[in-house]
Amino acid sequence: MRDTLRMPHNLSEGAAPGLRNGLLGWAVIAVVIVLLRGLRWDENYEFAQVMNGQIPYPADHPLYQYTRSFFSLQPWSLTAVMTFAPGPFFANFLRNTFMLWATVLPAYAMTFGIARRPVFAHAAVLLTLAGIHTQFFSNYPVQIWPDIYSNGHIGQGWALMTLACWLLRCPRTGWLLFGFMPAVHLGQFPPLAICGAFLLAWLFLRGRYRELGTALRCLAPGIMVAVLLWLLVHVSAPPSPSTGAWMADVDPVAVLQGYLTHFASHRSLPSWSGHIPLVLLVTVICVLGRSSRARIPLYTYVGALAVLAWGIALTHAALGGGTPEILLRWMPYRILNHAAPILIALAFGILARVPAAGHRLAGLLLLSLLLRPVAARILPDDFYARYLGGGEAWLFLLAGAALASAAAARREPVAWLAPLILVMVLLASGHQFGAAALAAGAVIYCGLTKLPTSARLRRLPAAMAVMLLLLLAFQQWTVRRHLPRSDFDAVVSAHFAAHDARDAMLLVPYQQEAMQACTGQPVMTDMATLTWIPYQPELGPGLWRMYRDLYGVDVAPGLAPPMPPHAWHEVWPSKTPDEWHALSKRYGFSHVAAPGFMALPLDPMLTAGGMTLYRVPQMDPAS
Repeated sequence: MRDTLRMPHNLSEGAAPGLRNGLLGWAVIAVVIVLLRGLRWDENYEFAQVMNGQIPYPADHPLYQYTRSFFSLQPWSLTAVMTFAPGPFFANFLRNTFMLWATVLPAYAMTFGIARRPVFAHAAVLLTLAGIHTQFFSNYPVQIWPDIYSNGHIGQGWALMTLACWLLRCPRTGWLLFGFMPAVHLGQFPPLAICGAFLLAWLFLRGRYRELGTALRCLAPGIMVAVLLWLLVHVSAPPSPSTGAWMADVDPVAVLQGYLTHFASHRSLPSWSGHIPLVLLVTVICVLGRSSRARIPLYTYVGALAVLAWGIALTHAALGGGTPEILLRWMPYRILNHAAPILIALAFGILARVPAAGHRLAGLLLLSLLLRPVAARILPDDFYARYLGGGEAWLFLLAGAALASAAAARREPVAWLAPLILVMVLLASGHQFGAAALAAGAVIYCGLTKLPTSARLRRLPAAMAVMLLLLLAFQQWTVRRHLPRSDFDAVVSAHFAAHDARDAMLLVPYQQEAMQACTGQPVMTDMATLTWIPYQPELGPGLWRMYRDLYGVDVAPGLAPPMPPHAWHEVWPSKTPDEWHALSKRYGFSHVAAPGFMALPLDPMLTAGGMTLYRVPQMDPAS
């Protein structure tokens, strides 16, 4: 066990085909499913439209300022791709595919790295696609399928794939991915950074200088790319506006503090459910002890997750609004979402040590997921929604079985009894169903170990896996939406194209999504606009002023006289034509896209899909 890091670059001849074929198979399956479900708009497509000038924005607009100062390889690489393929299909196809790869490939690779048996790795991917972990989000959504917000999910997948390479005894590939991680997603990097730094120090202290040198050489390309990206961002970043609509005489730090206090839901203290996978993962490791073949990288990574997430959470709980902003700006609680995929991989790795019982349990879990649509039809709606609909029951069953298997391999009950009692007490205090399902998983596993060996039962997981995969693919087909646009989006796009007014700025509803991509027009704001403040605090004053003026939303109360307590959809109809004209002149928008239930004192131009496009008098370049 102490030679975990003394790994050859390649897997053994017997294991390599299972890894290679599995990863290739799931990569192809992901492409097929992406096409089956239709392409979805990706946030980086909109960023790239701005960065390469497809959608014209003034240089002082927050979106232009943000994208040109965005330290991430993801939008910059897509911008380069769209220089040669500017249409929406290929760019969004790439992003959708990478996002689904970030779901399936780490799940397969991590599980194979621990279990060394393809059947358990396939089962881990299918349980992940079935969403057994999605209900355990902290305050940052757990994603599976391609959606508009892909950067964080791809960053998480990159980090877990790096860990998987270390578990697979492919250190060169692992260190190569590690080197690129800061440029891929800096906010998902801290736990991996701690793990990587520990492993480098471990190699140095053990005198393994050849392996250390190999690791540093493999790190070099990624570090060079990160440095070049930083230089590119530094050179291309526009100067911050010093006058005009996007400048407000308020302290950026005060705006940041106001945002963190009142609007930063992704940075608030996570609920108890968000901690459960990490609690279970730490418990499994405590029960498992020193028997894991991947002990050092895995334990170090999980330890980094626990120290960062729980250390910051304790500090945040103690200090409240006085928590240092540096602890919260990088959105630390999203790393709790790393725990569930690792837990699934480790659980199947433990079950693989007793292949007969492990095969039976894997088959049983897959079969029960296959029957879940039947259960949804015959069980009462409330019962199904509470106990089966979210999928968390399967994660508890799997974890309970893994705990039972790990405990059975330990000779000293005192070594595993205390962690089991502690986790049951914690679950019973906040998730009674979880405690019951955990115990049920242990009981079921113990029962399966008593069954006689059967060739038919060994074939059960493979049969159930194929059927469940077909079911999941069919379910994605039933929700197929290809680059979805509303009737309103299509009519607006055609109108401005006909009038050659692609630079006409739209004031859009508060927290809309993808309207720029759908219409081809520049928009004032979108769902994510306010979230840019922690990443670029210098944008805060302008955004603070704009949201007060346009939506009646005060990002940082106390910096100016209080706003009337009205929602934005009450603010718009109350504005006079003169107020609309003044706002359009200040911020540069010429049209307003409003829900149909609003009656604005402006000139309506077209109505479709429950939305109306208004023209602000004397500001319409298409008139």
